[in-house]
This record gives sequence, structure tokens and C-alpha cells, in this order.
Amino acid sequence: MDYSSSVEGSARTAMEGAVVNFINSMGPDDYAAIVKFSATNPARTSVVQPFTRIGAAGGKDSLVNAVMLPFPGDGTTNLYDAINLALDHIVSPPVGVTLPPGPRAVVVISDGLDNASINTQSFVLDKASSLGIPLFTIAVGTPGTSGSNVMSALAARSGGNYISAPSPAEVTNAYVTISSRLDNGYLLSFVSSITDCNQHTLSVTVTGQGTTETKFTRCDATTGPVTVPNVVNLTQAAATTAIVGAGLVVGAVTQQSSATVPAGRVSSQNPTSGVGVAAGSAVNLVVSTGPVPTPGPVAVPNVLNLTQAAATTRSTAQAWCSGTISQSSSTTVPAGSVISQNPNAGTTVAAGSAVALIVSTGPVAVPNVVNMTQAAATTAISFAGLAIGTVSTESNATVPSGSVISQNPTAGTNVAAGSAVAIVVSTGAVAPPPPPPPSNNGGGGGGSLGLGSVALGLAALAARRRRRRNSVG
Repeated sequence: MDYSSSVEGSARTAMEGAVVNFINSMGPDDYAAIVKFSATNPARTSVVQPFTRIGAAGGKDSLVNAVMLPFPGDGTTNLYDAINLALDHIVSPPVGVTLPPGPRAVVVISDGLDNASINTQSFVLDKASSLGIPLFTIAVGTPGTSGSNVMSALAARSGGNYISAPSPAEVTNAYVTISSRLDNGYLLSFVSSITDCNQHTLSVTVTGQGTTETKFTRCDATTGPVTVPNVVNLTQAAATTAIVGAGLVVGAVTQQSSATVPAGRVSSQNPTSGVGVAAGSAVNLVVSTGPVPTPGPVAVPNVLNLTQAAATTRSTAQAWCSGTISQSSSTTVPAGSVISQNPNAGTTVAAGSAVALIVSTGPVAVPNVVNMTQAAATTAISFAGLAIGTVSTESNATVPSGSVISQNPTAGTNVAAGSAVAIVVSTGAVAPPPPPPPSNNGGGGGGSLGLGSVALGLAALAARRRRRRNSVG
């Protein structure tokens, strides 16, 4: 998967979506690996997901996640190095992985432009042919004539298919076509004397199964109207003379550092030497600027309040890399932006050093726990990533005992994760006061009667009632 700046926007989205669809269409016993490349990415070419069985636990998810994983890069492209890495990964899969018998292939999705590879087109084509591994190529982005020719040659000379896919729908259809080619019991190879670079049709008839046809193109790289001369390691002036002398023209000339090619000399060319092209075709050159100077210490820039993506991009541009990325909530920094960095801005570090970032998840909204039981309120507050603060009690005529009367902060308030929420818990309604105890003083003077007075009064009343009954009798 090409992650240079020429394959971006809708082309990159279409590429990633088509690869995911391709993975989803594979059988449970199929294996796939994901290789991404961009010459300006620190990894340059990387197996971002090694060979994984589709039906293994989490296998398909791992591959899909790898497809969508960012791989920042811009400018130059190292297509041939990526193909070489993919071929090596097929030959030497990870320890413990045994690829099943059946067709093997490399599917290349790129704009076909290469101005930064160590390997050459001829080298990867010879390697793919010797291994019997076809290269299926899908041209995306803005390949132009040069990129289209490269992608066509890679497929034609390795037994694969070249598909131009300028639109998202055509990218998806390209993978459908490739899937049908790989979903066969046999991979047929034949020796052909065709070298005219024209399109031909191959028909294969299987008894009882009918006939199928496929289009193919094959070029002999050693023949053609004009053979591209080898100008690598020549000075730019000498290379120009050789190219013009062969009936060709000098195309784009870019510069790139090289540890092996002296400054001012050609480090790579496109098309590569020996390829047959039409008279007047352009040959693009990459001219060496010499070895990359050893970088000195760099000052860590300020990335606070930048989005994570912007901070990561700045790290690549300014000779440091983003290290551990953790998350924390913040009431002041928007979600997805950097809260803090370590080392701090302005600190001098060695080039390539890692800077740890803490990225905001935004504020935490305090949940409403009023009228909940104390236990339920505690659970809700903890679940929101907050802490229980002071717990006090208070009587209340309307809130049942054991439930929350009020909280601080109130529900909906935005706070930082881990903040404390204080609650007031009801003890129930206030009980009425008990009646005052009776006095021990005797009657008279308006005072309360003592117990002794009450007893004497009752005795006198009983005596009067007996006298009345006796007088009546």
C-alpha cells in the first residue's frame, strides 16, 4: 500500500476500503500480510501486519486494523523496495507460520512512481519471476504515463494483471478481479515468445468446465524502439548527454541524499536501464546530494494544544518522534489535542528522540445521583471516572433515609477525570420531640399534681362514694 503524498485524499480512502473488502472476502484458511511504504516515513517500508490466518481468533480484525493504521509520508516513493520486502516475507514468513499450498501473489496498489528505491525494477521482476509469484498492480492517484508504464510492466513481466483504477469504485472492482484470479485450484505458467508489448488474449479450456479467457501483455525489456541507457553513477551533465544521445529526453530531476553515490551524480533513474521505450520518452533522474549529515541536537517544539495528528506530523518534520501516547480528560483542552509533553518544549535532545504525549479526551460530565441510594451513587460516580468526596448526612422529610439529598458539583458540570463529588445523604424525616416529664411538686398554686397527691385524691373520692351508697341504703 502506497502512502506517498501522490496517493492521498479520496484515492487513499478508496485504497484502504478496497483492501478491507478484499480481506473480508477471503476464506478462513487464507493468509494475508500488509506492507506499507513511503520513503519519507521513518520505517520507509514496513510489514505492518505479518502473515495472519483469516480464520484465526482476531485474525481478520488484526489485518483490518493494520490496513487503517496511519503511515505518514509524503513526496518520494520507494515502490521497488516495498515489492522486494513483500517477496521476502512470502519466502520467509514469521516463525510458527506455515503458508498453505496454493497460489501466492503480491498485490501492489500505488501510482507506480519510484524515485527513492535501493532496489531496481529489473531486480524485483527477476526475483518475482524466479519465485513464480505474480505481481498484480492497481494504479491509483495520479500515475501519469510513466507510473502507468511501470505498473503495466511489473504485471506483464511477472504473470499478474495491471488494472488502472482512477475512481474508488474501480479500485474495489480491481480487487474483485484479482480475488477471482487467485481463487483457483491451479496457477498456470507458460513460456511465450511474444515481446511486442501489445495486448493478447489467452484462452484456457478445462474439460467439463468450459473455457475462460484472460488478457495479457508481455514486453521484452531488452528490445524496443529505444533502449534506455544506464546513467546511474554518472554526473548529471554526463547522464543528460547519454539520454539525449539515445534519442530520449531528460524528465524530472530531483535530489536525494545517498550514503554510496557521490554528490552531483545520478543515484537512480526511471525507467531503469535496458527497458525499451518509444523515442522521445522522458527519463527521470534522482541526483545525489551526498551522505546525510549527522544530525545534531534539536530543540523539542511546543505541541501543546495541537491535535495528535498535527503533533505527530511536526515530530517527523523536526527530527524527533512521538513516543508513548496516553490519554487524560481535561476541562480546558479539546478532545484529541495535546495536554502535556515530556520533555517540555525548548528542551534540547538528540535527533530522533521520543517525546511522550498526553492527549485530551475532553471533560467528564458529573452524573446526576440525587435520590439514588448512597451505594448506587457511589457506583455511578466511580463509573464516570470520578471520585467520591465528602459524605455527610442530613435529615429530610421528602428523601428516604440512605438516599442522596444533594451533590457538589451539580449534575452536568464538566470536570477533570478523578475529581471528587461530595454528597449529602438523608437520615429520613425529623422525629417529633417527646412530651416533657411530669413535675414532682404537689398541687396548689396552679402547679402540677405530684404522684402522692394523685393517690390521696383517688382515695378520698372512693370514700365519698361509699358514704353516698350507705346513706341511700
